[in-house]
Amino acid sequence: MNAFRPHHISFLFVLLFCCSLCFAQNNIKTLDSLSTEFSNHINDTNAVAIYNKAHALGEKLIKNNVSKQEAQSILFSLEDRMTGLYLYNGEYDKAISLNTKKLNNSIKQQDSISITNSYLLFGKIYTKKKEVDSSFEYYNKAAQIAIKLKNYSTLVAIYENQALLYGETDNDEKQIEYHFKVLKLKEKYNLPDLAASYLNIGFFFSDRKEYDKSLSYYKKALKKLENNKDSYTLTYNYIFLSDLYRKKKVYDSVIYYGNKALHLAKAEGYTSLEADAYNMIGVANKKTGNYYNAIALHSKSYDLYKQIYNNVGIIQVANQLGDDYFTMDSIQKEKGTEKKHIVIPSFIPASGYNSPPLDKGLLCLDLAKEKIKVYGIAADRRTNIKFYKKIYIAKGNYKKALEMQTLEFAIADSIKEQQLKAKALKKELQYAYEKKKELDSIKIAYIKTLADAKVEKEKNTKKTLYFIIAIVTLILLLVYARLKYLQKNKELIIEGQKALVEKKQKEIVETELDYLKAQINPHFLFNSLNTIYFKINKENKEAREALIGFSEILRYQLYECNLDTVNIEKEIKYLKDYVQLQLLRKNDSNIKCNIDITDNVINFQIAPLLLVNYVENAFKHLRNDSNKTNSINIFVDKAEDTFIFEIENDKNIRENTKENRGQDNGIGLLNVKRRLELIYPNRHTIKIENNNTTYKVKLTIKLN
Repeated sequence: MNAFRPHHISFLFVLLFCCSLCFAQNNIKTLDSLSTEFSNHINDTNAVAIYNKAHALGEKLIKNNVSKQEAQSILFSLEDRMTGLYLYNGEYDKAISLNTKKLNNSIKQQDSISITNSYLLFGKIYTKKKEVDSSFEYYNKAAQIAIKLKNYSTLVAIYENQALLYGETDNDEKQIEYHFKVLKLKEKYNLPDLAASYLNIGFFFSDRKEYDKSLSYYKKALKKLENNKDSYTLTYNYIFLSDLYRKKKVYDSVIYYGNKALHLAKAEGYTSLEADAYNMIGVANKKTGNYYNAIALHSKSYDLYKQIYNNVGIIQVANQLGDDYFTMDSIQKEKGTEKKHIVIPSFIPASGYNSPPLDKGLLCLDLAKEKIKVYGIAADRRTNIKFYKKIYIAKGNYKKALEMQTLEFAIADSIKEQQLKAKALKKELQYAYEKKKELDSIKIAYIKTLADAKVEKEKNTKKTLYFIIAIVTLILLLVYARLKYLQKNKELIIEGQKALVEKKQKEIVETELDYLKAQINPHFLFNSLNTIYFKINKENKEAREALIGFSEILRYQLYECNLDTVNIEKEIKYLKDYVQLQLLRKNDSNIKCNIDITDNVINFQIAPLLLVNYVENAFKHLRNDSNKTNSINIFVDKAEDTFIFEIENDKNIRENTKENRGQDNGIGLLNVKRRLELIYPNRHTIKIENNNTTYKVKLTIKLN
C-alpha cells in the first residue's frame, strides 16, 4: 500500500475548499431566488411565508459566516421590501419593529447605504401615521448621509418624499422647492425618470390653477417620453393631461387624453393606470350631465382598484361615485327620471339597489370615509367632507351639512398647526446646531489653551504668572456667578409678586370684557334671520347661500370669540361674511362696499369683534340717495407692528347736528372704545373725520 504523501493532503484541502465554495454559492443562489420569488408574490397571501423562509436562510448563512457580506446585503434588501409591504397594508407597528431591527444591524455593520434606506422608510412610515415632525426628522437624517455619500439617486427619492409630505401639510413654497431640487439633481447627474419630475412639477402648478405653467411641464415630459418609449410614465402623462383639462373644464380634451391613457394601459397591462383612466373619463361624463356613463365608468374603476388592493384609488373613485349620485339626483329633479339601465357599484348591498340616488351617494362616501381613516391624506378627507355637505344640503339636512362645514374648518386648522410645528422644529434644530457649533469651538479653544499651557509650563519663568492668572479668573467667575444667582433670585421674587397683582387685575378686566362681549350686536342676528326667512320663500339658491353665510357668522361668534385673541384671517373672513349679509339685507344696487386688504395682513392675532361695530355703523348711517352710488370703503393694513383699519361711508346732508352725532355715540361704538381701553391701553388711536358728505374712522393698534 502506498504511503499517504504531503501532496495528497494539499489536494484534499483544495478539494474541500472547492466543495465549501460550491455549497456557499448554491446557498446564496437559493437565497437570491427566494428574494426574487418574494418580490413576485408580494401582493399574494404567500408573501409572508416566502419572506420567513428566505430570512431564516439568510440569518443561517450569516451565523455560519458563509458569504456573509453578500447574504447580509440580500437580507437588508429583503427587510426593506417587507417593511414596505407592512406599510402598504397599514401595519405600522410591524413596519416600525422590523425597520428598527434592520437599522440596528445596519449600524453594527456600519452599512451607510442600508442606514440611509432605513431612515427613508421611517420617514414614509411616520408620514402614513400622520406624525409629521418625526417624518421630517428621519428624512433629514437620511438626506445628510446621502449627501455625504454622494448617493444622488437615494437623495432624489428622499427629496421626492419630502415634497409629498410638504404637499400634505399644504406648504406650497417648500413642496415646489423640493420638486425643483429633484429636477436639478436629475439634470446635473443624468439620473433616470426626468420626465417624472416634469410631471410632478406640472401637477403642482395644475393643483394651484397655474394651468399654462402646468401645460408647459406636461409637454416637456411628453416630448421626453415619446423619445425614450417609456410607456408606463407616458400613460401617466396622458392621465395628468386629462386631469389638467378637467380643471380647465375642457371635457372633450379630458375624454381624448383619458382614452389615450386607457388604450395604452390596457395594451401594456397597467391595471392601476387603467383604473385611473376610467376614473378620469367618468368625471368628464358626469360634468357633461351623462351621469349613467359616469357611474358605469367609476364602477369599473372601483373593481380594478379592488382587484390590485389599491386603497388610495378606492378612496378617490368612491368619492367620485358619491358625487355621481348627487349629479343624478339633481338632473332627475330638473328633468325627471330617465328610463335607462344604470350600473350599480359592486360594493352597494342588495338592500340598497332601489334606494334613492342621494342614499346611494352616502353609501359611496361612507366607504371612502372608512378607507381614509387608514390610507387617506388631508386632500381626500376634504373632498369627502365637501361631497357629504352637498348631499346633506340636497336632502335638506342642514344640521349635518353644518357639521361637515365645521369639520372642513377643523382640518384646515390642523394643517396650519402642523405647519407651525414644522417651523418650530426647524428653529429648534437650527438652535441645537448653532449651540453644537459654539460648544465645539469652545472645546477646540480649550484644547488649544491646554496645549499652550503645557508648552509654557516648561518655561519656569512663567509658571507663577499663569497660576496667578488662573486663580484670579476663577475667583472672578465665582463672584460673577454668585452675583448673577442673587440677581436672578431677586427677579424671580419680583416677578412672582407682579404676577399675583396682574392675575387679580386680569380677572377684573376679563369679567368686564365678558360683559361687554355679551352686549355685541344681538339685533343683527334677528335682522339676518328675518332676511333669510323671506329669501327662502323667493329663491332657494340665494337663501341657501345666505344660510351658509349666516351659519359662518354664528359659528364664529359662538365658538371663536370666547378666546382673548383670534387669527386676523378669521376676523377678516367674519367681516367679509358680515358685509355680504348686510348687502343682501339692504338689497339695493346703489350700495357698494369696497374692501381693500393688503398682503401684510396675515399671521398675527387680534382681539375678536373689534371691527364689526364700525362696519355696522357705516351701513346704519349710509346715505340713501337713489340717484347716486352710496359707497362704503374699507382699508386694512399692517405697517411693521401697527395694525391699521380705515372705514369711510357716504352720509346724508342734514342740518340737525344732534342726529349726526348719533353716528359717534352708539352703544356698540362705546363698547368698542371701552374694550380698546382695556385690551390695548396706550397702544391704540381712533381718529374720526365727520364732514358734510362723508364719515371716516381710522383705528390704529400697536400689536406688540
